[in-house]
Amino acid sequence: MWRFARLRTADVRVELFNSMGQRVATPFQGEVKGRESVRVDCSTLPEGSYRLRLRTEQGESATTGLVIVR
Repeated sequence: MWRFARLRTADVRVELFNSMGQRVATPFQGEVKGRESVRVDCSTLPEGSYRLRLRTEQGESATTGLVIVR
């Protein structure tokens, strides 16, 4: 689960990328104000390193890493 907060309302998109830079999922897309949690279903993804990227309509972004080990 990835938690983030916005002070102002914004359209937000959260995307998951594999180590090759390919987008493999978009677990959240919508309007956010305040705190939000995004649950990422990794059950069908192979082991490996991934990047979660949050982007707003204003061009702001935040990225965090995710490693799947089974």
